[in-house]
Amino acid sequence: MAEFIRGGPGVVLRDRVHATLSLNSEDSQDMLDQDFDPFLEPDELDGRNNVSLLQAPPENHWYHGRLSRYAAEERLWQTSEMGSYLVRESDRKPGSYVLSYLGNTGINHFRVTAVCGDFYIGGRQFDSLSDLIGYYTNCSDLLKKERLVYPVAPPEPVNDKKRVVAILPYTKMPDTDELTFQKGDIFFVHNDMGDGWLWVTAHRTGEQGMIFRDLVDNLDENLDPNTVFDWFHPGVTKNEAVDMLVKSGPGSFLVRPSDNSPGDYSLFFHVNNQIQRFRIEKKGVRYLMGGRTFECLDAVINRYRKEQIVEGHTLVMPVCRNSNELLELPIKQKEVQQAEKIYATLRECREQVGIKKSKRNKN
Repeated sequence: MAEFIRGGPGVVLRDRVHATLSLNSEDSQDMLDQDFDPFLEPDELDGRNNVSLLQAPPENHWYHGRLSRYAAEERLWQTSEMGSYLVRESDRKPGSYVLSYLGNTGINHFRVTAVCGDFYIGGRQFDSLSDLIGYYTNCSDLLKKERLVYPVAPPEPVNDKKRVVAILPYTKMPDTDELTFQKGDIFFVHNDMGDGWLWVTAHRTGEQGMIFRDLVDNLDENLDPNTVFDWFHPGVTKNEAVDMLVKSGPGSFLVRPSDNSPGDYSLFFHVNNQIQRFRIEKKGVRYLMGGRTFECLDAVINRYRKEQIVEGHTLVMPVCRNSNELLELPIKQKEVQQAEKIYATLRECREQVGIKKSKRNKN
């Protein structure tokens, strides 16, 4: 079990903790072991396998994006509630996270390491930051007899996920965490893994994995990533959408931004001699429709191409943007004149990483 040592000269107080504390700065080196904790109660061990016990408040209630240690402490002191907490991305070490907590002894900062889509704190592994928060809210003490109680919400909504677009296609190597993708695919970047690799979520499929940095370019922040789907019409009005579906006939469909609920989407479907509309709610990075949650907008469409969206009917024929519109997409896809050089660099980096892994295995 890790121990946190605090106090001034001549005063040493020790409390057992269930996480590794960053003593001076969240980007300082770990000074304590992060071994398995033999003192955990059985129910604490089982908690990570119990989905209901890992339930946490919504991410927008406690995630603050990139934030300095000082700013985090200011926000926590403003609450004056023991048990208050927030999660932030380290401003000194982008891609790493910090759980900042106001407890009986003041404010403590716990480093959370992100690796390949998993999150580690004190030697424990979690599938998401939400699971981590749920665990230290419902299952286990963070400090002795202290748990997360009051989430501190950011003063304004946070949207800090960096987005990139593929400028070249790529086919993954077998038995790796790499992703296969096409030119124009969009990804949400979670963290830089080093050696030229990024850990991302593919917007089109919702799949997580590794991509090579030189195969992508930064994406315009104002662009809706769903523009990659040819059945998504960001610029048509409601009346124009209806006219397009009438011309296309029964079974046709398209998606456009919602007028009544900005940030959400409307699925237009020609069925039973009328145009029906279905709201698709955007919640964080996911999409909600019909009581179901989807990883991406394309997953919504794919489900209702196979399952009935209206009794006796499925989505049949997408109404696609014309070729001129597709060519004018505001996606930053620069002309790639050195494709072979990029692929060669990728192969070299992969071989170097493989050599390093081999050396580690031999040792």
